[in-house]
Formats: sequence, structure tokens, C-alpha cells
Amino acid sequence: MSRSFRRALSSTGVLAALAITPLVLFLNSSPAGASTTPASQPVTGIASTSNSAGYWQVAANGSVYASGNAGNYGALPPTVPNAPIVGIARTPNNAGYWLVGADGGVFTYGNAGFYGSAGSLNLSAQIVAIVPTASGAGYWLFGADGGVFAYGNAAYDGGLPGLGVTVDDVVSAARHGSGYCLLRENGWVYCFAPGDGGQLASGGAQFSMPHPATAIAATPDGNGYWAVDQKGDVYTEGTAGYAGGLGSDTLNAPVIGISAGPNNSSYRMAGADGGIFTFGTSYLNSVSVNLELAPGDAQNAARAMLPEYGAGTPANYSCLINLWNAESGWRWNADNPSSGAYGIPQSLPASKMASAGPNYLTNAFTQLLWGLGYIKSTYGTPCAAWAHEQTFHWYGIRS
Repeated sequence: MSRSFRRALSSTGVLAALAITPLVLFLNSSPAGASTTPASQPVTGIASTSNSAGYWQVAANGSVYASGNAGNYGALPPTVPNAPIVGIARTPNNAGYWLVGADGGVFTYGNAGFYGSAGSLNLSAQIVAIVPTASGAGYWLFGADGGVFAYGNAAYDGGLPGLGVTVDDVVSAARHGSGYCLLRENGWVYCFAPGDGGQLASGGAQFSMPHPATAIAATPDGNGYWAVDQKGDVYTEGTAGYAGGLGSDTLNAPVIGISAGPNNSSYRMAGADGGIFTFGTSYLNSVSVNLELAPGDAQNAARAMLPEYGAGTPANYSCLINLWNAESGWRWNADNPSSGAYGIPQSLPASKMASAGPNYLTNAFTQLLWGLGYIKSTYGTPCAAWAHEQTFHWYGIRS
């Protein structure tokens, strides 16, 4: 596996020099004259049209928000998916798209063909991405355990279980050449290609990411990719050019997706709160998600984040639901008057959550990031934390 590393530059001087036009989430602002669309559910994916003159954002409930020359071909509501939607991918001619749920359910719109789904399978890990083939006559689904499900003309070229790699932290995937690459939360990229017998192919990388990785996107020529972490640091491999990143900017919500611009040196990123950050391509519109997430919306956001903390399994999601139901009912403003514990994870004191982001008293994303980070560092998994809670009736978020 090759190694490649490119840290995102963070100084405002560099941003200005590169003529980057980010939408700064922590200011809740947009570029002059830009518009925003209100949304109730966290955003979980982004896909750009082939010339990058438009893009789609998808929310956990399957709502789709189209901007620029991206057509609106339909969305799930009022149908309620069995699991939150975690990804979107467009057809080759931009006339349709696929949505995929964490349970492997696939939903098609426009000229996107349905070739099968994993929704009826008893999955050991949640699905994190859908990637279409170059012709659009098939697609792959990727699990947090590195499992790969091939449909239509998509060929199975290998996965992490076949290599004996046991993980629950694959967060995203992208097409690479005639095969595909998987991204783990630690920044490692594993690539597979036809003719390699399920073994690793060239094109992989081991990025040194200080924050959990969240997404990967292929370059227009298919011979490179960008990987991005929660904070918007960008890493490149192959023909992917570096156009900038968010670096030390303070975000209201984690970056959840990245998609290619019109060439190999441009891209845009999306935040879970709907913000759009553009680098070498255009900003058109964004979605505005209320940071004070309702309990069900917070649960959807947390499920999408679980692979970033090595816990992308249905069992860990169930344990997390139980844990924070017991602690706070998943309410961002849950306040224990006797102890002072606060928020969805019941941090004690509440100020400890400031290390994860801004506005920790009202920002559910900040609370989720901090709570999941605490669980991983202290217990390893939500199920281990829930076992402790059941025994002692607390799970130890204390100063």
C-alpha cells in the first residue's frame, strides 16, 4: 500500500491566495446573494453533476435538495425509511440518482436503475456508501466492516473481510480506475481492482489524519481521489490536486461528504448541518439544518457517525440508543439539576464538550461528537459503555 499525505492549509492568507470561497458554518453565513433551504434532518451525503454546475444534498430522512443544474427527480418523504439514508450517487448523464440507507436499502429516482439491495439481509455492519459503475448499469454497496456487495454490472473485486481485516470503521468508498477504494476512519485507503484475485491493488494510501475520516471522492478522470476528515482537512492521492481545506476553521457540524469539481483540482464539501464549502468550483445553494436536533434526528446523525468511531454495527447503534435514552432521552438540553450533567451525553461538567466544537449548550452535533469520542476513548464501543451503565447506572462522564 502506498503512502500519501497532504494536510489541509488553514491560514486565512492561504485561503485568500487560492481564491477559495468557503461557506463558513460557524458564522451561519452564505456568500453574498446566496440562498439557503431550511431542513429538519441532518445532511448525510452530497453528489455533484458531471460538470459541477450543480449538486444534490441528501438528508437522513431521504429528502433531496437540488442546486444549479442538478435536477430534482424525487425523494423519499412522506415515506419513512427503515434506516437513515447515508449516501447519494448520480447516474452518468445526471438524469437520476440512487439513495442508500444504513440498512442497505436502495432507492432509485430519474433514470437510475434498480439492480438490487441489501435491505433484506441480516447485515453485521451498517452500509456507508453506494458507488455506481462507470456505465451506471450497476453499483456497489460498502459496509462499515469493509464488506462489498455488487449489483448489476458491478464486479466484486474484493473486500476487507477477504483479507482477514476485522474492522467496523469503513466510512466511505469511491470508484478508482476499473475498481474501487474503501476509506477507514483512521485515514487508510484500501483499493481493489479486477484481476487481482481479491488482493490489494495499487492506489491505496495511509493518510495521517488527526481527526476521523468521513468521506472519499474520485477525480473526474478516475485515477485519483480526495479524502476528507470531520474538520475539513483534505488529503490527495493519484491525479487529485489539492485546492485547499478548512484546516483550523471552527465548524458547527462535521464535514460529511466531498465531491469532484469540473477538473482534477477542484471539489466541494458538505457539512452535516447543510453547509457547502467550495474549492475551485461554484457555490450555488446550501441547506440549513437546525443545530438543536430533535431526539430522532440526533439518533440519525449519530448512526451516520458511528463508523467514524469504529462502531458501525447495528448492535452498537442499539446500545447507543439505549445508553442515551437512559441518560438524556437524546435531548440536547437535558439538564440534571442535582449533578449538573448536561446534554445528550450528559457531560459533567457541560463545559467539557467545548473541546468538540462551538455552542455546546445548544449544538447537538457538538454534543454527539464529544460523546462518541468519549465513549471510544473510555470504553471502546457503545455496547461496552451500555454494559457499564446497566451495572452502575452511569457511564462515567465526570471531571
